This record gives sequence, structure tokens and C-alpha cells, in this order.
Amino acid sequence: SGIGSWFTEADFGQFFPNIDNPACTGKDFFTHAALVRAAAAFPSFANSGDLAIDKLELAAFLGQTGHQTTGGWATAPGGPQAWGYC
Repeated sequence: SGIGSWFTEADFGQFFPNIDNPACTGKDFFTHAALVRAAAAFPSFANSGDLAIDKLELAAFLGQTGHQTTGGWATAPGGPQAWGYC
């Protein structure tokens, strides 16, 4: 149960394609494992039993936090929003 059972490291990597880039100042701060551990502290987070709803909840969370923490710049590869948590 929990997001670790359906949101894989590969999914995380697709959501944050530059998080392991050396230019990312947040490198190693936010990882798939850290997300799974944090989510476990809030058992109802993205864990309703309805996978479609859970995916929407996680996508909304990651979209908002990724947007608010972007370290991208105007000409960043993939655009500035591709650099969430950097």
C-alpha cells in the first residue's frame, strides 16, 4: 500500500528529469525514496484505494511543489519547469 507500490523510481525520474543533473542545486535532496518515506508518515496521502484518484492527488502535489521549487532559468533545457526541486 502507499505510493511506493505504484509510483516507481522511473515515474519519479520522468516527473523530475533533471533532478540528478549536476547543475541541479537540489540534487540528492528530494529522491524517490524520500518521497515514499514522507508519504508513509501521512497514511491517507494518495492512498484512498482508488488508484485514479491517488494518481491525481500525487500529480497535483508534485506539480505544485515542483513548480514552486524550480531552479530552472528562461533558456534551461526543457524549459524552466523541467527543473523542479533544483
